[in-house]
Amino acid sequence: MSHLGIGIRSFVEYKIKGNFFASGGFEMNFNNLIKKVDVLKTISSWQKSGLIGITKKYKVGKLLKGNAQFLWDFLSYQQIPHTQPFLFRIGYSIK
Repeated sequence: MSHLGIGIRSFVEYKIKGNFFASGGFEMNFNNLIKKVDVLKTISSWQKSGLIGITKKYKVGKLLKGNAQFLWDFLSYQQIPHTQPFLFRIGYSIK
């Protein structure tokens, strides 16, 4: 934990077939130093991302599950400076 940023994320998944899912979501990230809580109230300071893509879920072991996502950020073109439009994310969770 640090005071260097904060993020809010929402997502939805729809099973396509087997372990493949269509994924979508919206997230907002504040990547600046947080000296006072008041700086979080300025919406223009937040980086917004609208994500659409594919997720593959898999088992790593008895207790560990993983997922790999390939996402397109359709709001990246509106950011100044421009952010990367394609993201590849890998995640793990314990059952």
